Amino acid sequence: MKIGVDASVFVDPLTGIGNYSYHLLVSAASLMPGDEFVLFSNRPLSVDFNQNNISVCLVRNGIITTNNYLWKLIGLGLSAKKENVDIFWSTSGAPSIWHSMPVLLTIYDYVYRFEPTSMSWKSRIFRTISQSYWVKHAKKIFTISNAVANETRNFYSCEVDNVILPSTDKCFTPLNKIEIDEVKNKHNLTGNYNLIVGTLEPRKNIQVFLDVYIKLFSKYELPPLIMVGYKGWKNKDINQIIHYGEKLGCVKPLGYINNNDLPALYSGADIFFMPSKYEGFGMPILEARMCGTPVVCSNVPAMKESGGDAVFYHSSSREGITHALEEIYINKRKMISDKGKGIKWSWESGAEQLRELFIDTYKQ
Repeated sequence: MKIGVDASVFVDPLTGIGNYSYHLLVSAASLMPGDEFVLFSNRPLSVDFNQNNISVCLVRNGIITTNNYLWKLIGLGLSAKKENVDIFWSTSGAPSIWHSMPVLLTIYDYVYRFEPTSMSWKSRIFRTISQSYWVKHAKKIFTISNAVANETRNFYSCEVDNVILPSTDKCFTPLNKIEIDEVKNKHNLTGNYNLIVGTLEPRKNIQVFLDVYIKLFSKYELPPLIMVGYKGWKNKDINQIIHYGEKLGCVKPLGYINNNDLPALYSGADIFFMPSKYEGFGMPILEARMCGTPVVCSNVPAMKESGGDAVFYHSSSREGITHALEEIYINKRKMISDKGKGIKWSWESGAEQLRELFIDTYKQ
């Protein structure tokens, strides 16, 4: 079986969707040594694939490849047809409008429905058209959470074929003081701190969270807030309040951090916060739990799947965030971590599910 893969999620430094697709692809390719995976991209990839049955088809000719939207709309499907792939895996959640081969669709979220203003108008239009079309025409569909599966059912009266929950790298585990201090020194960190990990974009609700955090910082003697995350989009106002908090000494942005340092930053944090207004799952919550870090996050349905029972949930509103911080720092709410208790899935078990979906898509 020759499987085409949308490699657009592997172009920029890997964040949630990229990490998810990368680990499932690598694990599935190991389970399927007799099958071929061809990754299609119009730009160089940020990661390497060192498996014999994974190859990269980098297409760089003409206007269709230089314009990302034309590539997504037309070029990706034409390139897959030219390479005679048997099926196509849409890792980005929004395939080309036209594909001549059976499509396996991954749905990560419905941002364009729940938080449309957090997207550019081009992305919103493309995703609205493409995802709506392929939910009805893809041969097989899987989501990354039961919450997104329920949303698919509500929006399209459509049952998905499977739910493959994200896992974490094996590096996400509680680290000792020496390992933590080494990474803290590398990034000029001292003393206690809280942590946020996430792309700087409106849906993450960072602006509202920081506004509350900065106001309560001196009043309740909160520790500094370390921020890790890719630059994102629509982030002018977010960057302004980050810079303001930085001047006050209560916010320290570190930018994008890879998995070499991230486990130590999680392990050393007093609390991990994730105040998003909407998520399809919430992989950083899982990473924090595995590192033994107490988690405080908004009560979005999908985030409850990644958070489990030990997490302190709050509404994503200003009032909800304020209440959570006051509960912790005024009422001295005891913060605990379950260290990943109850997590019984893995990338390997997810790859087993993905292999079955590839086979079923091919049979269609």
